Amino acid sequence: MEQHGANSARIVASRIHSHFERTRHRVPSVDTPSLDRLEVLVVLEVRELVKHVVALHATLAAVPLYEAKLRAEWKERAAQYESEIRAYRAQVEAALTAAADLRRHINRSTQAMATETIELRRRWESEWAAHHASEMQRVLDEAAARERDSLLRSRDTTQAALADLRRRLEHQKNAALELQAAELRRHHRAQLDRLSTTLIDISI
Repeated sequence: MEQHGANSARIVASRIHSHFERTRHRVPSVDTPSLDRLEVLVVLEVRELVKHVVALHATLAAVPLYEAKLRAEWKERAAQYESEIRAYRAQVEAALTAAADLRRHINRSTQAMATETIELRRRWESEWAAHHASEMQRVLDEAAARERDSLLRSRDTTQAALADLRRRLEHQKNAALELQAAELRRHHRAQLDRLSTTLIDISI
């Protein structure tokens, strides 16, 4: 779009310049006494065309500078967005690492508690084998069952919390990436529209 607008402006400028060159050799100075009214108007029109050509050439010379400025601004914004994306990614990775560490800690704690429960049960069985064997067995079984149920509920709750955290982090990351991509597209489209409008106004 930018190249097309610049080409159109150059074509218009070339046509005006060619018209001026053809007319300039045929039309004398305005100060010549022999000129009639029509010839004076032609000379004045040619002078106006020359002014437009000069202004158009100056504008065309400024187009590459403006384009370079827009590209520099776009690169700066793109670098900023990439930096923010990397920061979000680092946060997500850190959160996932922390979640994995928490899961390993829970697994180790669960295994240690289970081992301790088994050891406690064995000790009690050894000390009270001669007395209240069946009652102690029932008490230990109930305690172990409650402990196991509590550990399972704790593990399920923790896993659900970790899954919810992972979903929220993924959603936040995707939402942030989509917002930044949309902002980049809107900014680039606005720049192209402004440049196209400027070039169209110049060609007109």
